[in-house]
Amino acid sequence: MTSGDDQVVYAGDKVWLDATKSAPSAVMLEWSQTAGPNVLLSAPAEAPTFTAPGVAEETMLEFSLTASAGMHTDTDSTRVTVLPVPVVVVVPDAGGPSSRRAGRAAGRAPRETDTGQGAGKQENLKLRQRLIPGSGAPTVTYPNGAAVSL
Repeated sequence: MTSGDDQVVYAGDKVWLDATKSAPSAVMLEWSQTAGPNVLLSAPAEAPTFTAPGVAEETMLEFSLTASAGMHTDTDSTRVTVLPVPVVVVVPDAGGPSSRRAGRAAGRAPRETDTGQGAGKQENLKLRQRLIPGSGAPTVTYPNGAAVSL
């Protein structure tokens, strides 16, 4: 009997604990949490789920699985490492004074009609290309494969 592989997830992810592959259907299974911030396990006992808690730093949760069949009892444990959600802040340049200053620094005097917006768009595009080469917008990809475009 096995309680499954250890997992690494982000805060807020749905987590599955699964013993269905290793325990026969005649076995009574019971999960219990042995370490970390308390989480609420859902039914069924063979494969409960929970939402990873919000954390400020890497946090380890540990769960114990007990399988009972008549007089025989077996126990195994698994760990779930919860990582804080990464924060990506992209501040677009709205073409304000810093863009006009950038034009002057490059040796070009601003014209009366120069709002700096073109320079701001170029700088914003450069920022996006640095974050993800070849794409138009930053994307955060999590270890579980989920991707979020910003």
